[in-house]
Amino acid sequence: MGKVAFVTYDRLTELSPDDQRAVAALRGAGVEVEAAVWSDPTVEWGAYGAVVVRSCWDYWTRPAEFAAWIDRMEAEGAPLWNPPAVLRWNMDKWYLRELEAREIPVTPTEWIERGAEASLAGILARRGWERAVVKPRVSANAYQTWTTSRGEAGALQSELDRLLAGTGVMVQPFVEEIQRDGEWSLVFFRSRFSHAVVKRPAHGEFRVQPNFGGTVTPAVPTPEIVLQAERALAAAPDRTLLARDAYTYGHVLIVAGIVLSAVGDELVIAHPTDELPTAELVAVAGGPTLYLLAQGALRLRMTGAISVRRLGGAAACVLVGILGTAVSALVVGALLVAVLIGVIVADQIAGARRAASAAAG
Repeated sequence: MGKVAFVTYDRLTELSPDDQRAVAALRGAGVEVEAAVWSDPTVEWGAYGAVVVRSCWDYWTRPAEFAAWIDRMEAEGAPLWNPPAVLRWNMDKWYLRELEAREIPVTPTEWIERGAEASLAGILARRGWERAVVKPRVSANAYQTWTTSRGEAGALQSELDRLLAGTGVMVQPFVEEIQRDGEWSLVFFRSRFSHAVVKRPAHGEFRVQPNFGGTVTPAVPTPEIVLQAERALAAAPDRTLLARDAYTYGHVLIVAGIVLSAVGDELVIAHPTDELPTAELVAVAGGPTLYLLAQGALRLRMTGAISVRRLGGAAACVLVGILGTAVSALVVGALLVAVLIGVIVADQIAGARRAASAAAG
């Protein structure tokens, strides 16, 4: 790979504490890592085997310059991680509108273009919001982010006008759950969920960032939260092929396995005490086999990980089908059910171990 650049900004040339830990781990693995300031014109980006965007914590105050830097990296063919399309997409919170169009749940948002005239009080009244959060479309770390209410909106109109003079603005309802319970952040590598934290604001605050007194705590999300994050990730740029494979082709195979299993169930019910002929055995054992293989293929496509439990379950289903030439259909059906239950139990045990490990860590 050659040298790796961890990209930062000019007020953090020694990198953040998190990045320093990553650098130490990479150097321990024999990878040479250097800090590089994105706005430094003397950096020779082509000298690096990978340019990893890390702590560019001034891009939201210099969005045009940062966007130009991304363009230059792309034009020079620099190995930029994440890809340029993802970086551009993630800079502007307009991406929330794209996610919403793809049926990803997002907080309701009033979008206001730069230079437009908008009544803050009118927005809250029309939307039926008692309280709201106002922020620039290009923002991070709660930069120029503030709250308002129906009673305060008139007095804060000048603040909105000032923001609109320089940038597009978004207004969202105040989400009480964030102030009370915090917000989730999930981390994925190669589309595979790795770990998560909950960010909580200080008492009386709504901003979860540490510079406003917020805390960051490791936590184990529910499967529903992970699935929602996976769907959002699949909707990001350069992920369209993954989304297509996962939510069309992959699910078609899973459904086919379910349908074939239903056919097999009918055959078992119709001939419970008979030894089934080969064609019917293929249907009975083939349904669960196809279902488990399709699930394993979907997981491989989404995460890059091989599901040993599903491969083992599919192999066991094939073995049951072979043994089925000597036993009744009812015995075959019972053995297949036992295999599926075994896969489910193994998944539950593995999940419980991961949760216990994360809690201990």
